[in-house]
Amino acid sequence: MVDAITKCGPGFTGPSADTLKTTWLERVKTEMSLQSKDIEKEWTTTGCTIIADTWTDNKSRALINFLVSSPSRTFFHKSVDASAYFKNTKCLAELFDSVIQDFGPENVVQIIMDSRFNYTGVANHILTNYTTIFVSPCASQCLNLILEDFSKVDWVNRCFLQAQTISKFIYNNASMLDLMKRFTGGQDLIRTGITVGV
Repeated sequence: MVDAITKCGPGFTGPSADTLKTTWLERVKTEMSLQSKDIEKEWTTTGCTIIADTWTDNKSRALINFLVSSPSRTFFHKSVDASAYFKNTKCLAELFDSVIQDFGPENVVQIIMDSRFNYTGVANHILTNYTTIFVSPCASQCLNLILEDFSKVDWVNRCFLQAQTISKFIYNNASMLDLMKRFTGGQDLIRTGITVGV
């Protein structure tokens, strides 16, 4: 983006905040709507997957982002504040019903959700009312839970603690870090990353 701005040269003035909020936002919204219409035509052949991603914001609200995925593309559908009824299976089931209706039950092949929902209750409701829709748990969340349980095994936990001690020693000692980088070809011993659910 910075390269594109510098190509415009000095004196370039960007659009105002008002222009971004009105004209440009409407233009982008129209483009996305046209793209989604093309994708929707494909759903009659391939079907689509609804992805429900749950997270908690800094105000401790339980938010659910609904995305729709097909072989061509994944789109954001909507975000719902489900704090008031997050533990209520009936209300969650009604929410999922409304999202399924947004896309048409005949177009939805599967729903992927994490286990923070009352998973079995909502899944049973969907499987009972929509016989052609599969419900799947989020694979990355399942793997995280498996690895978390695996780390509770005594000998595995000891191994993790020893590895943490060694890596802290190396990364807190500049000469050791230089020595390690020399023998690993500049590679890091650990690569931190955050695993994101669906």
